[in-house]
Amino acid sequence: MSEPLTDGYLELVRGIGYARPTRPSGGYWLPETEAEIDLTRQAEALEAARVSLLAEVDRLRLSTAGLHARITELEVARTAAAADRDTQIIAWLEKKAGEYGTSNRENRAKAEAVSRMADKLSRGAVRPACPPVSAQPKPDAIEYGIRLTPDSPESEVLKYLGYGRSAVEERLARHRTGHPDARLLQRTVHHGQWTDTAAS
Repeated sequence: MSEPLTDGYLELVRGIGYARPTRPSGGYWLPETEAEIDLTRQAEALEAARVSLLAEVDRLRLSTAGLHARITELEVARTAAAADRDTQIIAWLEKKAGEYGTSNRENRAKAEAVSRMADKLSRGAVRPACPPVSAQPKPDAIEYGIRLTPDSPESEVLKYLGYGRSAVEERLARHRTGHPDARLLQRTVHHGQWTDTAAS
């Protein structure tokens, strides 16, 4: 069963390190039979993998922290750029309103309309589209699955990769004959870029 990578769970994993057994009389126990030697090697390999995975988790966390810091910087830069853009637009509108003048009714109407637009923009009532920077990629697809019982773990969810919703709903109807509490699940999927495989 998979576990979420919470701080508490990671601390638990960090605390469960492999330690070579010792003899009651003192000193390390040494494997003697082939089976003991093989088990010791497996335990040491698992310990090395545990340490390596924890190091990778720490590296990814630092990378994620750096990514969020960069997103914050981009948001600040975007806000500053938008403010500078608005200032330039307001100045241009006010200049344009002055150019119309008040020589006749038509020009006065145009000048008033442009002045109102400049006033709205200065108060934030008009905001040109400028979407915020987001760290969440758009999903590429949706996958469907079926949970037969309300308390069944994630590992027991029936996954129908590549099936459309209607096809999985048909299977859900059949499953409900024996599992009336079965539920339809879905999750979004994000795909990375295609890369060449390692040469074989």
